Amino acid sequence: MLRGLQTGLVRIAAIESVCLSFLPPLIATFARKHPSIDIDVSVCSSAEVVSRLVEERADVGLGFLTKQSRQVEMTAWHNVRVGALMRPGHPLSKSSRLTLADCFAQPIAIAKKALTIREAIDVNMVDLENLGPSLVEVDSNAR
Repeated sequence: MLRGLQTGLVRIAAIESVCLSFLPPLIATFARKHPSIDIDVSVCSSAEVVSRLVEERADVGLGFLTKQSRQVEMTAWHNVRVGALMRPGHPLSKSSRLTLADCFAQPIAIAKKALTIREAIDVNMVDLENLGPSLVEVDSNAR
C-alpha cells in the first residue's frame, strides 16, 4: 500500500519493545529515502495495535500476536522466544537451559494478563501446580 507514496502521512502503531529496539533505525532509513512523508508513531498494547488497524487509525502495526486475527492481514512475522532476565549471581543464572517450572520455583515477575505476551506464557502454565514463593504481575509501564 505504501509503494509509490511520495507525500503524506504514515501512521504506525507499535508495542513499546519494538519502539525501543528496531523501529527507530527503520524510521531513520525510511525518512532519509522519503523526506516528504511524515511518520506518526503511537506506542500501545498489541490489542490496541489491532484496534487501530481495524479502525483505520494506523497504516502499519507491529506487535505480539499469539494467534492470527481475522480482522487484519499479517504480511510479515517473526517467531520470538520468551526469555528470563535475572541479576548476575542469581541461582538460575548459570543454567544453560531453563524451563518455566525452573523459573516459577523462584520469586518471579511476569506480564499482566492484559499483555499479549502473557497469552504465550499462560498456555504453558497450565501444567504448573505450584507457582512458587511469590508471583508479581507487571504491566509494560513497570520501571
